[in-house]
Amino acid sequence: MRRLNFDAVVIGGGHSGVEASYILAKAGFSVALVTQRKDFIGRMSCNPSVGGVGKGHLVREIDALGGLMAKIADKSGIQFRILNSSKGAAVQGLRCQSDRNRYSQEAIYALCAFKNLEILEGEAVSIESSSSVRGVWLEDGTFIKTKNCIIAAGTFLRGKLFTGMSVKDGGRVGEPPSKQLSLSLEKLRISLSRLKTGTPARLKKDSINYEILEKQEGDRTPEPFSLYSKPFPLLPQTCCYVTYTTEKTKQVVNKFLDKSPLFQGLIKGIGPRYCPSLEDKIVKFPHHERHQVFIEPDGVDSDLVYPNGISTSLPVEAQDEFIRTIPGLEEAKVEVYGYAVEYDFIQPTNLNFDLSLKGIDGLYFAGQVIGTTGYEEAAGLGLYSAYNIIKKLKGKAPFRLQRSESYLGVMVEDLVLKGVLEPYRLFTSRAEYRMLLDRHTAYRRLSKYAEEENLIPEEEKIFREEWENSFRKWVGALKKHKTKGGNCFEAVKRESSLENSLLNDFPIENPFMKNYLFSEIRNEGYRKRFAEEARKIEAALYVKLPKDLDYQKIAGLSREMVERLSAAKPETLLSASRIPGVTPAALSLLRIEIEKRRKK
Repeated sequence: MRRLNFDAVVIGGGHSGVEASYILAKAGFSVALVTQRKDFIGRMSCNPSVGGVGKGHLVREIDALGGLMAKIADKSGIQFRILNSSKGAAVQGLRCQSDRNRYSQEAIYALCAFKNLEILEGEAVSIESSSSVRGVWLEDGTFIKTKNCIIAAGTFLRGKLFTGMSVKDGGRVGEPPSKQLSLSLEKLRISLSRLKTGTPARLKKDSINYEILEKQEGDRTPEPFSLYSKPFPLLPQTCCYVTYTTEKTKQVVNKFLDKSPLFQGLIKGIGPRYCPSLEDKIVKFPHHERHQVFIEPDGVDSDLVYPNGISTSLPVEAQDEFIRTIPGLEEAKVEVYGYAVEYDFIQPTNLNFDLSLKGIDGLYFAGQVIGTTGYEEAAGLGLYSAYNIIKKLKGKAPFRLQRSESYLGVMVEDLVLKGVLEPYRLFTSRAEYRMLLDRHTAYRRLSKYAEEENLIPEEEKIFREEWENSFRKWVGALKKHKTKGGNCFEAVKRESSLENSLLNDFPIENPFMKNYLFSEIRNEGYRKRFAEEARKIEAALYVKLPKDLDYQKIAGLSREMVERLSAAKPETLLSASRIPGVTPAALSLLRIEIEKRRKK
């Protein structure tokens, strides 16, 4: 029997496991990353892209905290776009199309650069613990002694793959599930439930008729996820395309519903609400005439495309038929068929705020295994759990981010306090203080935490300091420059568009600094108001709620909030915040109601 010893063990080489092992190794601790195949580390199981609305903010935050995702997304990106570019920075979303293989390669290169990180190919089958973790057993009999373990198993815990009425064991196509680890967790009295996700077919690039599709170009001046990424962009930039389903598509899908594992009851797990399968869309939204399909290249040298928007678990004959009803895909050749995957997860309400399991010291969970969906959410949670192991190993207090300072803090609190009924996806709308959290301010908000643990190289630390100093310099210059009726700072605040902004009259060479300035100046008043509101809420959490409080009489509370609060009868705002489904907006209304009563 082989025996090994590490400060921490990370189970799973997906986006969560990559981020966790990277941060722990970067902090100087010995780390074992256990994964079935080294060459599949950081693999993009679904669409080859990073970022989006809410998600793009999170990737920038990961970078600010010393993480990896932003930098490898920049190195492997083949198209960069700002989503919601016509709206304010708080709800814009940086997104990139990625070279699928290059992304995984960059993740592997980054991890292999650490001498204190060992990648172990194999299957983790058992956690040895009582009230605390003692080690991890692998299938080949290897025992890894450790006091800290992160389970980031993604969709592999007792994973099952569905294509039509055909069911196979697997965590991903061509890869076996992890059954024994699920059994080990159940022996530790950890309750597991089921969730579901899915993916569309992969199509041959040269079988698509691009001439009749809408072109979707990248931004003329692409913005990196990490402002430290140079040179950027690294790879040749490419184009995506858009098409739509048709009435014929709907007819084909409806014809095969009797062979749908989703509608025939084979799949028990709940799927992601905001990324439904094509059959789900057609059944739930029959009034929609068509649905968007994005034709996304798989990579610079890949001969495949990813048809984003037609995820399915219908049988192969149904996929062959409905795909060819979509304009531009009439002659499409399928390389890999779409499928659904159902898997075990642990309800995150069983975790502490440091993402460790209640009752077992040193056992952490991160990523899809705690009910999230998406590469970015998984990476953020992997980083978060690793930060807490670093704190623990150094004898420090646990790491905790507040809702008012990061999307990562919003996500962790949502998960731990409220749990999930379906796979959790991060949106800007989940943050009540999103005006404080746009992508431009991530370094200012979060760099201090990374610097405290020496996770930022000196040259990058200098770059960040110079960036913020430059920001302050330009703010000062704008305030000094007089204009009719005041100064340039006040004039920019009144402008509605960066395109015609007075900022263009100043020699600000970096376009991203110009965006940063415009966002900060335009929204200064809102930020101050939101910051004050956040301070008041945090101070009021322990204030007791009156016993005679009639929730029906509080203006603005929805019927759902009234029902939830009336049933639970919380004693404080803090206990109200822990009621599943109670929103931050409802808490603000309760706080205002308490203040009104005090004034009377």
